[in-house]
Order: sequence, then structure tokens, then C-alpha cells
Amino acid sequence: MNKAVIYFGATGNEAADQMVMQVLEEYCTVNGYEVVAVISENARPEGMTFPMKFAFVGMAEVEDVDVVVTFMSDMVGDCEETIMDNIIMLGEHGITVETANDDMAGYYQKMEQAGKKEDNGIVSLADFMAVFFRRLRADR
Repeated sequence: MNKAVIYFGATGNEAADQMVMQVLEEYCTVNGYEVVAVISENARPEGMTFPMKFAFVGMAEVEDVDVVVTFMSDMVGDCEETIMDNIIMLGEHGITVETANDDMAGYYQKMEQAGKKEDNGIVSLADFMAVFFRRLRADR
């Protein structure tokens, strides 16, 4: 059984954050992942923070974490370059990033063309979260 860390950028909207958490837990159950940690930080326009990425790397070394499950690619990074940098860095430590929104496949296809990994996922709450991150970035 693969070990997963659930990660999400909290919006401050308790109802939406709880729904996202339920979706991520269900995603892990459906995919047969053992959840070893649930980590959240305040949502940021640029996505996952630098310290958070290194926390995942450290967890992979200690817990043998295989996958970080998050809701959507906006929680990983704010542009293609950042998302690619993040998944490549985590991939170097054996960690795959998956989203319940199934919007990472294009990034992994680009990596696959370079001899890297592949990804898949489910869909739910995408519109709310996409609008939230667009508005968050507009406030920069």
C-alpha cells in the first residue's frame, strides 16, 4: 500500500475547506493510499511554500511517503514553470504529486517525454477552488 500525505492550501472558508478535506480523504481511500499525514497551510498565490516542499522530502526519507495528494495544481504552484519545478524536485525523492481535480496529467506527460513519471486523479469542487485561487492571485 502506498503512503500518502494530504496537503491543501486552506481558504479560510471552513465549509469549503472541510469539503476539500473530504474529497482528498476519499481520493486516498479510492486509490488505496494509507494516509500518514494531513498538512495544511494558508492558501498562497504561488501555491506550495518552499518549507512545505522540504517537509515532504523529509517525510519521504523518514516515513517512506510515496505521494502527496492535493486538490488541484493551483495548490502546487502558480504557473507551469513552478509546478514543474515542484514536481520534479519531489520526484527526485520518489514522491509523486496527485490532484483530486486530475489536472496534473499534462505536467507529468511533459516529464514522461523526458523519461519521468505519470499521474491521474478524480474531479470535485474544482470551480470554487479555481475561482478562489484566481482571486487570491489578483490581490497580489
